[in-house]
Amino acid sequence: MRRTVDLKPALDVRVVDLAKNSGASISATLAGLVAAGLAAKNLPPKLKRDPRSGVATISIGRPLSIAQAKELARDDD
Repeated sequence: MRRTVDLKPALDVRVVDLAKNSGASISATLAGLVAAGLAAKNLPPKLKRDPRSGVATISIGRPLSIAQAKELARDDD
């Protein structure tokens, strides 16, 4: 989904620097920052049902590969 966001110049510089240093795009960096900010607010995730499988799903703000999910599961052990 596309959105237009106006950032103050100092904030823009910080986001661009963070994106460059992490090797991520500005869009991915902003999405990660927004997701982290919302997670810090302890807002409950919205459960949705996958229309094809009927399985309950949640959004964490970014795509997650199977390898990343396995790594997160190992971290919880």
